[in-house]
Amino acid sequence: MTAVAEPNVAQSPMFTIKSLCQFIKDNDASAIERISVESLPANLPDNLSQYVSEEKRGAVESLVFEASAFQLRRNAEIEERFGADVLAAVQSASGKTDSGDHIQFKMHLKRLVDTYQASRDKSNREQAELYAPLLSTLEELSVPVKDEMGEAARGGYELNQCLADAGALAGEMQAAAEALDKRFTSIERTMNLYHYVRIMMACAEMQKVREEAGKLDGRARVLQVQINACREELKRLQSRRNLSGKEKEREDSLRSQVSDFVEQLQDYEVLISETDLIDWLDVIVEASISNYVNKRAGQAIRSGRLTLFNLLQKYCELQEAAASQVARNPFATSDPKKTIEFMMQSEQFILDYFSRKKSSMAAWLGGAAEEKVRKLASLQKDLLSEMESNRKKLR
Repeated sequence: MTAVAEPNVAQSPMFTIKSLCQFIKDNDASAIERISVESLPANLPDNLSQYVSEEKRGAVESLVFEASAFQLRRNAEIEERFGADVLAAVQSASGKTDSGDHIQFKMHLKRLVDTYQASRDKSNREQAELYAPLLSTLEELSVPVKDEMGEAARGGYELNQCLADAGALAGEMQAAAEALDKRFTSIERTMNLYHYVRIMMACAEMQKVREEAGKLDGRARVLQVQINACREELKRLQSRRNLSGKEKEREDSLRSQVSDFVEQLQDYEVLISETDLIDWLDVIVEASISNYVNKRAGQAIRSGRLTLFNLLQKYCELQEAAASQVARNPFATSDPKKTIEFMMQSEQFILDYFSRKKSSMAAWLGGAAEEKVRKLASLQKDLLSEMESNRKKLR
């Protein structure tokens, strides 16, 4: 068979697996033998020779062997000069752009988006039942997908840091860095859509909890009045030295009533949990540091912040009230001072969250996290400032 394209093969541009297969199909054994191993992609399939004619098989098998030997030497050189992390980044870049986890994540995300669009007119309870299994699956799948995203970011950063000193390896390392950047961008695009949907859903969820908390405030105030009345009567009884049998029965009854009322009051605390607050804050933060989401859901993010501040303040008030009630409980055995100190401060909640977030971001993205950590620091400052300025309005 006459070669279709036999200009200096050694000077040809880098092959991809697809273009190499086409070249082997279109050219004879002598042209295949002249291919430079430096122009071949990493990790050639071992079965490359199975699908060629007999006269080409020996040339293809030799090419695969030489390519493997060349890659081993090249890998050893990269590791010796730049370390194991850079070698791992180069090897990672040769993998598929879309992993199975990423593909599965995108499929379930599409279902969530479709469900969200179709269920806006349903009740909150119906929506929650529809969303729960999808969100659970996406949360589970997001772990390996984010790991891939972090690996791509760290690898691309490491490679770009080495390019100036790479010499003859610069072309391969730059190509690897570009492949990792492409992979990172692909996953980031998916996660941006996920964070967009989540901020819209979280805003609706927080608003629902805020409305329910408002409805329960009236009942909580009634309970508090009853608790205070019982305690005043109990205090008067306890100020007497000698109580009659009937008065002692009344004292025991008042103690029991106070404990029952306090228990009922504590039921309202379940409405807002620390776990929910952290989840909502995380949704808001992820949306806030995404340029994509900020551009398309800026109003929702601002609304979500205000609602979260309201719920956070309500949570802190409940914690303070609960601590005070426990300290004043007639059956309490704990130290009242230590119990009251349990109260959470909203500012500290924000500070603790951002401290953990910055640490996890740095561990996740490595050197590539610098820009996002700066955004987090700026966002932390903005949130604390907004919280302070809106504190009086939210009471």
